[in-house]
Amino acid sequence: MPYPNRQKCLDTITLCSHEEADTRLFLHAREAVIIGDKTITIKTNDTDVVIIAISAFPLLQELGLESLWISFGQGSNTRWIPIHELVQSIGAERASGMLKRT
Repeated sequence: MPYPNRQKCLDTITLCSHEEADTRLFLHAREAVIIGDKTITIKTNDTDVVIIAISAFPLLQELGLESLWISFGQGSNTRWIPIHELVQSIGAERASGMLKRT
């Protein structure tokens, strides 16, 4: 057990209305940052998750996240995407606007 003294409260996650795993996993990321994680890695094959990660990073960064990595693909086609570097390159305002808000 890597973090024996850390307890997670999932009350805010279980009450959420996010049905898609694409967005729900960022609620888990938020909770991880709140309890002190500075680096998060997400493994996915879904480009939607990459776009959501870019959009969500500025908010997670405000909570204390320093780096967000996406492991994208499978096997020898796996690529590591440094979301924190992409957001730094395009700017937080552009990154936050990547998703259409309704």
